[in-house]
Order: sequence, then structure tokens, then C-alpha cells
Amino acid sequence: MTEEVINNEGVDKNPHHNPHKKLSTDNLKEILLKNYTIWVGEDYNGVVVTYRHKKDEHEGYVWLAPLKKGWNKKPITPKVNYGITGSDLNKVHDFLSTFYPYNEETYGGIRKLFMDHSIGMVKDYLGET
Repeated sequence: MTEEVINNEGVDKNPHHNPHKKLSTDNLKEILLKNYTIWVGEDYNGVVVTYRHKKDEHEGYVWLAPLKKGWNKKPITPKVNYGITGSDLNKVHDFLSTFYPYNEETYGGIRKLFMDHSIGMVKDYLGET
């Protein structure tokens, strides 16, 4: 298994819930980097991005696999695109809900932020950025 650790310093020990603060990409990355050790590795399912909390060590996972080439008339490129095949971020979402309220309106956006972040991590891992 190949692993790359991204930021492993400092743990936010005193979260302040602000129900009026909107979650943005910058806020999410700040919270993740402050509270989680994030690494990319490979397992039998493909590539996995692991989010491990620095204090209580709960984990969340996002699995990605290479996308199959379909009937596409675009020129062949050397880059391989990855798609998300699964995730288990329940504990991470529980933690983030102490900072931001989760409801039907915000959950989709927060989920998309996680997916975009995970794909970005894999691109960094593969040296495609």
C-alpha cells in the first residue's frame, strides 16, 4: 500500500458552533487540515482517501477507481480520470455538524465539497496538478 500523509499538525480542541456561518471550500479545508490527518493510499478497491481525526482517531473514507473509456470522440489523453465509487464519511460528517448545521439544504453542498477535495487529493497523489 502506498500512502502520502498531508498535514498532521494541531487539533482543534474547542469547536464553536455558529448556525449562521456558511460552509465554504476554504472553511472545509481549514477544518479538515486542522483536525484530520489525510492521506491517499491504494487498496483492493482502487485508490482510497482516508480522513483520520487527530484526537479520537475516527476515520472516514472515499474510494475512487479509474473511469472506463467509453464511446468518446475526444483525443486520447495520457491522464487517467478517477471517479468516486463509494464513501463512508459518517463520523466525519458528525464531527463537522458540531461546526455547521446539517440539513437537506446544506448536505448536498457539503458532500460535493468532500468529493471535490478527495478528487483533488488523488490528483496531487498522482502528480496530475
